Amino acid sequence: MKKIISTLICTFLIAGSAFLAGCHDPEDTIDELSLDRALSPLNFELKLEANVNATFTWTPLSSSKQYKLSLVKTGDGSTYREIVLTDDGASTKMTYKFSELPGNTDFKGVLIALSTTTGNSKPVEITFSTGVEQLFLNDGVVADDDITATTAMMRWIPESNVTHLDVDNGVGQVDLDADAIREGYYQLTGLTNGTTYTVNLCRDDAVRGTCTFVASDKATVEVIDKSGSTITVAWSEQDNVTALKLDGGEQPVEVTLTEAEKIARKYRFTDLSAQTEYQITFYNAGVESGVLTVKTLGQATVWDFTTWEITNWIETVTISDLTIQANGSGKNVEIRADADFGVNYLDLRGKSTIKDGEAPTDRALKFSVSGEGVVVIDCYANGSGRNFYAWVDALGTNVGPVEAPVLADKGKIYIPCMGITRNASIYLWTDATINHIYSIQWYEGQEAPGQHATPLATPVVTAAPSEVTLGDETPVIFSWNPVPNAVNYDWRIKITNLDETVSTLSGTVDVPSVTIPSDIVKNAKAGSYSMSVVANPEGEYKFKPSSSGSATLTVADTKLKTPVVTLTPNRVEMSSSTEVVASWEAVTDAASYDVSFNGAAVENQSGTTYTISAAAVAALAEGSYAISVVAKPAAAEKQASDAGTATLTIFKSAGPGTSYFWGADDLDAIWTGFGKSTGDINAASLDTMVETADLTKDADGFSYKGLSYLFGGGKCKFAQNNNSEGVKATRIQFGGTGSLTKANLSFTVDAPGILVLEAVSGGTSVRPLAVAVGDTELMPQDTPINSGNAVKLTYDCTSAANGSKITIYSKNSGINIFSITWTPSAE
Repeated sequence: MKKIISTLICTFLIAGSAFLAGCHDPEDTIDELSLDRALSPLNFELKLEANVNATFTWTPLSSSKQYKLSLVKTGDGSTYREIVLTDDGASTKMTYKFSELPGNTDFKGVLIALSTTTGNSKPVEITFSTGVEQLFLNDGVVADDDITATTAMMRWIPESNVTHLDVDNGVGQVDLDADAIREGYYQLTGLTNGTTYTVNLCRDDAVRGTCTFVASDKATVEVIDKSGSTITVAWSEQDNVTALKLDGGEQPVEVTLTEAEKIARKYRFTDLSAQTEYQITFYNAGVESGVLTVKTLGQATVWDFTTWEITNWIETVTISDLTIQANGSGKNVEIRADADFGVNYLDLRGKSTIKDGEAPTDRALKFSVSGEGVVVIDCYANGSGRNFYAWVDALGTNVGPVEAPVLADKGKIYIPCMGITRNASIYLWTDATINHIYSIQWYEGQEAPGQHATPLATPVVTAAPSEVTLGDETPVIFSWNPVPNAVNYDWRIKITNLDETVSTLSGTVDVPSVTIPSDIVKNAKAGSYSMSVVANPEGEYKFKPSSSGSATLTVADTKLKTPVVTLTPNRVEMSSSTEVVASWEAVTDAASYDVSFNGAAVENQSGTTYTISAAAVAALAEGSYAISVVAKPAAAEKQASDAGTATLTIFKSAGPGTSYFWGADDLDAIWTGFGKSTGDINAASLDTMVETADLTKDADGFSYKGLSYLFGGGKCKFAQNNNSEGVKATRIQFGGTGSLTKANLSFTVDAPGILVLEAVSGGTSVRPLAVAVGDTELMPQDTPINSGNAVKLTYDCTSAANGSKITIYSKNSGINIFSITWTPSAE
């Protein structure tokens, strides 16, 4: 042993010395590669057709123009055929086909690149075996559609070298004419119902294809449902099936149908093996009438979140072999209750965190698999364009995107994860929020139930009556035409009751109608209520549930419309003898109006204006005074309206200078000038503005009664929301962050004063509102979030002087402005 080791050490030392002695200078370069033989051909492949036709392909090399392809019988090593081929450079692939080889023979294809300057390449080889020659299409299986009780259509590869058909059971030899040989088909006639025939396709004495079939009228049969352990088959109403046989398991299963099963025209085989191919034969009074070959689905692993307890995870947790990646930092994942469907669901609470080429790290789900399969996710998203992905670590890639359905199409999506050949982990993640995940299933193999299913037709729903009056004791019937292949229907409707509680009514019915009882209709609050209906199939393999159809029930309010009251003017200086007129548009079905000002006794009148005398106005102290108008119905079945209100402001001038006020009526006048557009108002919109004496265009904005709006890269919006008094009023919104040079409101004053802004944030966060006197910005003040009423913010502008410009703008995105009040300061 020591001698062997010593010899090895000496050998390594000698080899190392030779290597060092032969090293080139680091700056030396290798200018060419010297080879003593041609390179071997690349991508040598074989395609075997009809069991005896072998087509070889390979990629030619630039260094070789000629190739020798040999076909060798591996049994005795003899060369069966050999050919030399020249690359003409016209294609990136070379090909050659050996046709009509001997059947049931082992071969080896050998390819060598030839060279006249160096030695030929090493050979590349492919071994294969021919089978019994089969020129009949579909491996000799005759399609049911090609067979009747007395005929059978024989189909083979067109233009094959054949001469006749040899048919047993008394038919004999059928010679083929040139047209049949060229087209590749021939119809046998005069066959006997129930007889099994074997047909040989021949060239003289050589058999080149064989098929066997039973002459009979074939039933229209299909698979309507299957799982990992069941197969459900059905046949048409016109077909008579009396028995079935299932082959493929340990023992054949033969079934004689009961009368009930014959009437139902379907049968389910149970206790089958997963991912196993079965052959099902149908019989009519002992005569074969059809054959189906069906493969069962793979085993399923299911995580059903509808049964999980409500909880909240802030750290990664594994439950039932499913890892839920929460990972803290506010990235919690929850099981939540679904008020709409009465079950629980998984909420990932946002999109996943993922980097290219890596698995997601949070807000994702992980499980292990042992091969390829299909992920099935029952879910819906709150908006369109939100996708699931599956990261497969064994493949190093994502599968997807697969878009999640919206609520109306709530249901299952499928993510096939093919090509997994070993143990792997699958991570499910999303590129946007997909809140409602009801279950996740993993099906082994290449198919999941419903993956290729057709949606049932959407129910077309009607309501009768479609409109009732508040308080009507009328049952309402929602109905629809029966949906083909549907076995039942899921329905759902939400109704707001008179006490403001919400009732969710839902269920499953076998008939195409649902009645909402009169006591529920009577108690419904005025409004519109939509019933949704989804048609369900018997199984989920062939068909899947329909999209949601719907119809609307309208409960008409008996209460008259609330008057919209306007005061002209709505601000009057204290002690001023100014007449104020309240006006409103006539309310449909109103006979009169109850008017009350400043809490005084109600006055009933038929007109749509009310005047507060100049003397009454002059007697009012500084402050705000409300006027209320209630529309009274003419008919007994109607109800009086809610009170429409407006506010008169009496202000006291604190000093010299001009007072200013721009309120909801002024903003409404500007909005009207832009045609009540609900889109962004920007510089391009100025062309659509209707100018008046009060409303004019500027170079980059517009002005109204001395109040100017500057675009300059910004924009504005108009709408109506609750003002500081909780009354819906017109407002203008800054469409983004502003400054002294863009997206701002401004006006010029002639004295120091106090600025009051009625405002609320345009979003769900507090946003600062800035005011500048000249070029000096005052301390910004926060506007509240838009879920509540606006507030009045006061800014001390006593630094202003005659000619000072007051500028108003947002410091951070949209803010709604309802009114602007400027009051000069006392001397």
